Amino acid sequence: MKQTYIIAEALLLFAFSLLYGQKKADFLIVENIDRYTVLNRYEQPLTGTMKKQFLPFSPLQIIDDETTLGDQITKVLTVLYDQKEYFLLKDENGNLVGDKKNRYNRRYRNCTVTGDTIQITRARAVFLAQKYPSQGKRFYCKKGEQCIRIFSYKGYHYVKTIGASARFGWSSLGAKKLWKVVRNVTPKREYNLDAVLKDRIVARLEKANKAYRDYFTYFNELTKMEKSIPRWRYSFGENMVRCTLTEPYKSTEQLEESTYYLVQDLENMLIGKSFTVEYRTGEIVITKKD
Repeated sequence: MKQTYIIAEALLLFAFSLLYGQKKADFLIVENIDRYTVLNRYEQPLTGTMKKQFLPFSPLQIIDDETTLGDQITKVLTVLYDQKEYFLLKDENGNLVGDKKNRYNRRYRNCTVTGDTIQITRARAVFLAQKYPSQGKRFYCKKGEQCIRIFSYKGYHYVKTIGASARFGWSSLGAKKLWKVVRNVTPKREYNLDAVLKDRIVARLEKANKAYRDYFTYFNELTKMEKSIPRWRYSFGENMVRCTLTEPYKSTEQLEESTYYLVQDLENMLIGKSFTVEYRTGEIVITKKD
């Protein structure tokens, strides 16, 4: 009876911490992601162009430090960046491939995840530094500038400025009167795959088809070859879209890079809506979340 009570109490405390406790996580900050071998969630390597979405000193939230790819052999570090999952390749010793002593990267453990937006209320009063706690280059935030507090660590906040010149940096933020939290809470809505959303998805697929048609037509005229023109075919079910590349491209990885951007656009199109986008070579499936 006593053991049952202890277990029930532990479960209650755990549930309470989930509801009211602050989320803790480890973060890895790297100065230049281009130095590393990064794979997307489909275990496809990112090209140099794809890596440009990572700003200098990007904070990578560590999801799993000890895992392998689908082959159950290749060691990787699983991270989350901008709400997307990535894998950083490790060598046989468990070190990140490309991780050299002369390249800046730091791991910060047991950080408090924040994720809120603040607005600076006084000019040249809050500065951000490239390195913890206030080392490296500094720059001041403008009055009215908005920033996202990503996480806090030992009295300092890791912040991303919002705008065309977005950047990351460390700040103590100073007195509370120098900034304020900006709240923008919107009620949750239930989304279905309505006609408008279907039209937007079809328009993006047809844009990809036109790009393929223009490129391959030009390529065939230039080389006098007769390569078949790839095309995305799509069909709709109840709150589901299945998109399939025509052969032989469905069975190859020849169009992986262009497909990566297509998948990203579809994911961005569905942000805030209860749908998920899954990709396997030559096929994209959009389904409603349970």
